[in-house]
Amino acid sequence: MENFDAINSFPSEIYHCALLFSPSSSWLREHYSSELLQEIKVVKGLQDKWGTCSRTVSLDQTPVVLACWKDIVAVGLRSGDIITLDAITGTHASILSSHTDYVASLAFSSDGTYLVSGSEDKTVNLWDIQTGGVAKTFHSPPKSITSVSISPDHATIVLGCSVALYLLNVQTGEFYHTIHGRGRKISSVGFSQTNSHLFTTISGGEIIEHWDVSGHKIGFVRSDYLSSNVIFSLDGTCFLVCKEMIATLWNTASGVAIATFVGFPGWLQHYCFSPDGKLVAGSDSASTIYIWDTINESCYPIKTFAIHSDITSLTFSSSLISSSKDRLVRFWRVDTSSTGQVVTNSKLIPPVSAPITFVGLQAGDGTAVSCNSAGLLRGWDISTGLCKAAFHFSTQGLKWGDARLVNGRMIFVWYSHGKITIWCAGRGEPIQTTGAPIDCQTASLKLSGDTSKVFLLTHESIQAWSTWTGEVMGEVRFEGKPLFDSLIVDGSRVWVEFRNLQTEGWDFGTPGSNPIPLSTMPPAKPHLEFIHGTTEGSISPARVKDRVTGDVVFQLCGKYAEFTHSQWDGRYLVAGYKSGELLILDFEHMIPQ
Repeated sequence: MENFDAINSFPSEIYHCALLFSPSSSWLREHYSSELLQEIKVVKGLQDKWGTCSRTVSLDQTPVVLACWKDIVAVGLRSGDIITLDAITGTHASILSSHTDYVASLAFSSDGTYLVSGSEDKTVNLWDIQTGGVAKTFHSPPKSITSVSISPDHATIVLGCSVALYLLNVQTGEFYHTIHGRGRKISSVGFSQTNSHLFTTISGGEIIEHWDVSGHKIGFVRSDYLSSNVIFSLDGTCFLVCKEMIATLWNTASGVAIATFVGFPGWLQHYCFSPDGKLVAGSDSASTIYIWDTINESCYPIKTFAIHSDITSLTFSSSLISSSKDRLVRFWRVDTSSTGQVVTNSKLIPPVSAPITFVGLQAGDGTAVSCNSAGLLRGWDISTGLCKAAFHFSTQGLKWGDARLVNGRMIFVWYSHGKITIWCAGRGEPIQTTGAPIDCQTASLKLSGDTSKVFLLTHESIQAWSTWTGEVMGEVRFEGKPLFDSLIVDGSRVWVEFRNLQTEGWDFGTPGSNPIPLSTMPPAKPHLEFIHGTTEGSISPARVKDRVTGDVVFQLCGKYAEFTHSQWDGRYLVAGYKSGELLILDFEHMIPQ
């Protein structure tokens, strides 16, 4: 399932991806290693076992909300579209288009026949899942819709809108009853799927009210636990609320606390029940998902999953499904029959690795460099994948930079918060810090081969200065030149590729401040070309292409498709990921001799 997209589209990717990236201790690698194509070597990044995330679906819009019924998953997007996915394979089933603003809430009917969607465009749609068409459209009151739900008999839709909720007759399209929050916010609303009883949350989760479809209040439960959201089990017999670092499960009828869950660092942002009510999943602001067993006596989570992106919604089907701001929908393996070892203390939860923000490649020196958002800088042997050196530094808001490991000494230059900083591992402190030019948001920083110079390329000029003294060692101004595409550095020689396909170069290795123009061209481009793939408005996969034939010879997919930063030199590909992992691929046997 991790390689579903590639295999489904290109069967040959069974060998290029599924077998190539199968974990070292997996059954596939043990029995089919002889089938592996030896064209590509995974130097680093191969996991030991299959991960808990069995499927990742990439979308071209940010998913806002999820809902599911059996094997159908509905994903509401920021654009207003709704995508339905197969909950087993993750493949796209249909696209439901009607809303003109983002989808705020989704709810399936109890039999899966209909889907109700509430949008910021102030409309509510009743979708026929069989045909994929809009059965009915209703205009909501002039309030923002926070939640929607439909009764088991399909006769009533309830809308949660700020300080009131509205009962809507599906047949007539009329709002026949309004329940006011009496000045307090109504944050969630839901029907019990076993009867037409309505549950609402007001005053931030402090009071849970129980209503019938006629708008008559049957009762209420006052929890002492404030929350921005309250969820009910599928049968409506219990609900979950959260306060600070404690989540409490309550019996809806009696108002008695059933269980208490701990082991997360703050507030739960999203949570949901499994269909059988045995499991509860919740996510915190640190983009970590926690799983609790509702029938287990332990109050600590039985599993944790780290995502490295803000989670927007959670739902349960045959697996746990999450959506996040990185435009991904993930399917997580959760074994409901054997929940595994319980985490007995929140401090024992494995620390989340910081996302990699930068990678560098020095193939001539046999080294790759990675830097994560926590300030951990590492040098890697690109033939073995082993860490050669590790350093810590302190920085925030790192945008981009360059690093080189020379004779065991790490030099790192980066741009952050309007400043360019040069740092040396040996000193443990910055060598130089300088204010960046005003257009540095679109610039490029490079170190010379011996790390003695730093090159800064902007739309106005290219400048070199000494790494150790800060002295300007040369500058070339671009008067009327078109915008640049890239900066190529070879020792102290520098070439700039402009967008009119013109290339100019200068030698900054001569004494004085006047670089010598070069008549030579930059080093020839490699036979294989790496195309980064996903860009704004495009979701094409990252791939390696033969420059001569134009054929795509390899592409990254599954968990390897969404990298944060990469470097390519025609033979080695180094990619860093939000999970903190590093991937090094060697394409030596694909290069013509």
